Amino acid sequence: MILFSLISLITKIDVDWVAISALATFFMAVATFVTLYQNKKQLKELKRQWQYEHSAQLDFCIEIQSFIFCLKMQNIGKSAAKIKQIHINNDFLEVMPQKNRVHLETGLCSNPLIIAPNMMKYYLLIIANIEEITLEEREKYLTLLSTPLRITATYFDGSTQYFEFIINDFLYLGEALKIENDVALALKKIESQLRQIEGRLHKIV
Repeated sequence: MILFSLISLITKIDVDWVAISALATFFMAVATFVTLYQNKKQLKELKRQWQYEHSAQLDFCIEIQSFIFCLKMQNIGKSAAKIKQIHINNDFLEVMPQKNRVHLETGLCSNPLIIAPNMMKYYLLIIANIEEITLEEREKYLTLLSTPLRITATYFDGSTQYFEFIINDFLYLGEALKIENDVALALKKIESQLRQIEGRLHKIV
């Protein structure tokens, strides 16, 4: 009896089914738009992550072998690095030995480069053998070791990478270059002479 009364009441109400249908369609369209927008954002982020993981990534560091200091450039990314230009700050270049500066500028800074994945290139900075350089040269090398090296790599797609470090950052126990002053060199010579005298005394005894 109650159910019959409710049905009778509903049938008597003048319902605008067209408006309700239009409203439902509108909300469905909004929900669809929000879903598509979220999917687009997720796809864009996935694409960005994939491009980053598979893009070229340059890395610079200083490698030291004995008295030879080299700037090492390596592509640690998964695709070829297409470099339009590499710029090095002038204040660092100005304290480099002239012939090494020319080598660095012509080999690294003058021409576009394509570096394959895992490919490495080396550029000579200084050869600093303390037994063969003058006090003035030692002072210049000390300045070079503490002068910031700033490298800006510009790719053909317009993106850039920036690096900044000093050579002293790469000097550590067991590999450090010891550029000594005159007193230290004199003490070293005295120590060497004392060892020679000691060796001779052992032979006499």
